[in-house]
Amino acid sequence: MIKTYGEALYSIPLDMGTSCPNRDKNGKGGCSFCAEHGARSMQTMNSSDLDSQLTDAIKFAKKRYGAKQFLAYIQAFTASFNKDSLVYYETLLKKGFKAISFGTRPDCLDENAYEYLAKLNKKIDTWVELGVQTSNNKTLKRINRGHNWESSKKAIVKLNAIGIKVTAHIIIGLPGETREDFIKTASELSKLPINALKIHNLHVLEETVLGDEYKAAPFKTYMEHEYANILVELLRHVRKDIYIMRLTTDSLKDTLIAPKWNMNKSHFREFAIKKMIFEEIQQGDLCALREPQGAKKGNFDDYSTLDGSTTFWSEEFKEYFHSKVGARLEAEEKFLKPANITSKKVKLLDICFGLGYNSFVSIEHALKNNIALDITALEIDKRVVREASNHIKEDSSFNWNSALSSLHKSNNFEQEKCSINMLWGDARYNLSNLPDNNYDVIYLDAFSTQRNAELWTLDFFKELRRVITKDGVLLTYCAAIPVRHAMQLAGFHIGETDPVGRARGGTICSVNKKNILMPISKEEQKLFKTTRGLTYSDSYFVWPNKEILRNREFRIKEMK
Repeated sequence: MIKTYGEALYSIPLDMGTSCPNRDKNGKGGCSFCAEHGARSMQTMNSSDLDSQLTDAIKFAKKRYGAKQFLAYIQAFTASFNKDSLVYYETLLKKGFKAISFGTRPDCLDENAYEYLAKLNKKIDTWVELGVQTSNNKTLKRINRGHNWESSKKAIVKLNAIGIKVTAHIIIGLPGETREDFIKTASELSKLPINALKIHNLHVLEETVLGDEYKAAPFKTYMEHEYANILVELLRHVRKDIYIMRLTTDSLKDTLIAPKWNMNKSHFREFAIKKMIFEEIQQGDLCALREPQGAKKGNFDDYSTLDGSTTFWSEEFKEYFHSKVGARLEAEEKFLKPANITSKKVKLLDICFGLGYNSFVSIEHALKNNIALDITALEIDKRVVREASNHIKEDSSFNWNSALSSLHKSNNFEQEKCSINMLWGDARYNLSNLPDNNYDVIYLDAFSTQRNAELWTLDFFKELRRVITKDGVLLTYCAAIPVRHAMQLAGFHIGETDPVGRARGGTICSVNKKNILMPISKEEQKLFKTTRGLTYSDSYFVWPNKEILRNREFRIKEMK
């Protein structure tokens, strides 16, 4: 829109007061997911006539977004093309709109509609937003959509033939559908001449047929992390030239039955985009109609530490991955040494795998001592591992570069009795899916509390307490008071580890008190009850770093 008009266009949603031909004359029926207001915009929900809708929506867009140019969007229910409607559409041409878009159904476009749209397109840039929802005819019948996939294809081809731009609407999460169904819909649409895509996560609403079905027999709906995983995979099957206009749905809170998210729209958008960047995913890179492009190089400047090993600078977190005293030295002294791995069979959880030092020095130790070491590694950014495979050079009992390359490409590495299974993505979500009482050793090597608070919360430590064995140990370089207090509240006994490269040592904690050789002092425990000891909080595992820090600051003020 910016390229075409010089500035972004902001939608002005309008309700023409019409219904939908898929509903009964009394307004009942229709698609099983559709509410009484027929997807009317929340910002004009209280506006009665069309003129007040225009005024309210433009005022809202100017105030909230600083909007200057607008697109008229006939949004609620199904746009009709009767005489009264056509008269009103013509008046919109005098309101200064740069474009107009009609929300409709593929079975509601007759020859008169096509003829009118072609004429209108000569006066103003014209779009049609077509409710496709899915390419699965079985699902379309189940939700009482009233048309099939073939009619959607026919309408898209026809609209393109007369020069109309088409935005297809699809829903992720319709009952009975799977990940394969969602991807198939995206793939099939990518074969057709559409210009844009609006993706909606299914909302189950009050006073809908689907809502009644859900109450009688709840079906799967997707929370934030689950939906993000499906969404970014789906986008890989969408042609690169198709504009993505929407990622999520809005609904009034008092009408929403499920899913009830705790991440707002802007946070989710940022989260999904970062996920694609970190996992080296691009829109269309798996689309059969486009050649995949290579992933962009991560912004990681390498730095030689004092022990001769290599670390990186993270532009994302504005910190080095290791202290300057030595990347390898830290791994050996802060993690491996206090872990005291002596059992012949050990399960290790490495959180924030990064360049791999903590896992790899542990494998060296295991190979030397004939230990079967099974590592589960959590890492959010694939670019780090790829770049590490090109930079890390270590004389070892195994090839670090080859191991890093294998983890980047196939998520796995094995040598003799040692193995690493890599889980990419947000550590909070991946941790929540790990089994109970499973890990003998846990390494937590996240960035600092001010840069990566997501992995230092009380809620995160409660999950770590769940997955660790009764005799297991958790190691981290961090000795911050709110972090140690969170460990204690989560059910751990806490101790000191020897300092490496700084005056203060790291932290070891365990459910078994016998594993703590140097307990923290009583003086430090007294600080837990002050504002310094107030823990970080993230109850639903969805808050970004800034939100967690802001929440803690607010609670500190309350406490004072």
